[in-house]
This record gives sequence, C-alpha cells and structure tokens, in this order.
Amino acid sequence: MLVLWLMACSGVPVSTPKADKAEAGKTEVPVAGSFKVNAAVQKEYTVALEYMQAQRYPEAIQLFKKVAQKDSRLSGPWVNMSIAYRTLGELEKADEVIEKAIKINPKNPYAYNQAGIIKREQGEFSEAMSMYQKALAEYPDYASAHLNLAILCDLYLQKIVCAKEHYQAYQTLGNDNNKQVVAWLSDLERRSK
Repeated sequence: MLVLWLMACSGVPVSTPKADKAEAGKTEVPVAGSFKVNAAVQKEYTVALEYMQAQRYPEAIQLFKKVAQKDSRLSGPWVNMSIAYRTLGELEKADEVIEKAIKINPKNPYAYNQAGIIKREQGEFSEAMSMYQKALAEYPDYASAHLNLAILCDLYLQKIVCAKEHYQAYQTLGNDNNKQVVAWLSDLERRSK
C-alpha cells in the first residue's frame, strides 16, 4: 500500500492549502507497475508529508527533492512539491514541478488534478479543464477532480450543464452532505430556469 501511496500520492480537492493537506499522501486509485521503494526513502517521504501537515513548506520541499533524487520513479514527491510551492504563492515553480510529475507518471490523476488547479489560478481555463478531464480519464471516481471541474465550469466558464454534471458526480461519490455543493447546485437550478 505504501508503494502505491508514494507513486500516486496527493489529490487536491479544491485549491485551498487546508484541502491540499487533507489529501496529500492519499492513495485512492491503483497504480499500474508498482515497485518496491527503499525503506529509508519511505521514511523521508513520510517526514516530508508531516512537514506539509505542519505547514513547514520550505522544509517539505527540500525533503521531497531529496526523495525524488533518491528514487526517480516516484511522481508523488513532485506532486507534493507542487502543492507546497502553490501554497507559498510560487505558481511558476508549482507548474514546473507538476510537469515533472506528469512526465514521470502520465497516469497519475492527482498530478493532473493539481495541474488543473495551477492552470485555473494562472487564468488558463481551457488548460485547466483539460487537466481535470485527464484526471477523470485515469480515475473516473475521483471526487476532487469532479468538484474542481464543476467549480471551473460554474464560476469561470459559465457552463451550467458541465457544472451540474460534475457537482452531481461529486455528490454521488459520497459527498452528498456537503452543504456548499448543495447550495451551488440550488443556485445552478435557479439560474438555468
């Protein structure tokens, strides 16, 4: 399980640091081609995640860099570095390292989701949509990608049908008690009449 965690780590529900930290390191999706990871690398990765939780982003970045140097097969350290850089307001660096994560593992839905958030924050809305769609192509039940795509369609692109579809998918995946999403859906219903 830890092997998958290292490879596919980090989903990002919405573009808030709190949400990023809540999902950092999660494994929700199986990753093809699992491999054994050195115990020392696993330990350093765990410590880096603890730094993220403690909002010690510069230290987390440095440790994720060490992990990535020690095992170049891992995309997770790059995803988490991207989250840290984005949280620090360094979007160019966040974008640069998320591209490395995608290059290492082009099947990592968490990397695509993070890339979508970065693109949205950079005002590149069509690119953001493409990244969220790639995340969902790899993992159709990825609730956070559905939510991010719904928000993009709703608030930035004014695509009511798209927004409604993805808010509902998010709810179907076990988030039907999210009061904010319920309110957004109600607003969409009102606007579509």
